[in-house]
Amino acid sequence: MKHTEAFTLVELILYVALLSIITTALISFAWSVIYSRVRTQVDQEIDRNLRLVSDKLTAEVAKGSTVSAVTASSLTVASPHTSRTPVTFDLASGRVRFGVGTAGSCPATSPCPLTSNSVTVTNLTFTDLAATNSANIRYSITITGSVTSNRAEYSNSQTLTGTLELKSR
Repeated sequence: MKHTEAFTLVELILYVALLSIITTALISFAWSVIYSRVRTQVDQEIDRNLRLVSDKLTAEVAKGSTVSAVTASSLTVASPHTSRTPVTFDLASGRVRFGVGTAGSCPATSPCPLTSNSVTVTNLTFTDLAATNSANIRYSITITGSVTSNRAEYSNSQTLTGTLELKSR
């Protein structure tokens, strides 16, 4: 009678257990990579919007001739060029809006959204650092971003505070 080699029951159980452990580790690693990608995308979108608002505020205020009005949630700057007066920034429906002049695609009377619709601006405040008609304005903006799916995998919020200065003064 010919004797054939075969796995014993103990060997088979060990192989299945090792395969299960390796598979579990690989699946866990894959989920970790996917979660990290989601976190990175949300954080990058928040950073991109914070940088955009900060750069636009800095550039437009620096070009301005006077600060026309500062309220808790809006800023109006007069430009030396009459076609660009007024320049406005405000918060509406969770987005920072920006308007220039009285005509064109984004006039001050009907400003266009500056931040993307994939984030929510939860706070935008302006503070005049002098009693009247200041050349220095402090601003603070808080942006919240999250994954837009049925599962709330990740949500983050960042706040940026800065100071704006009229260069014409």
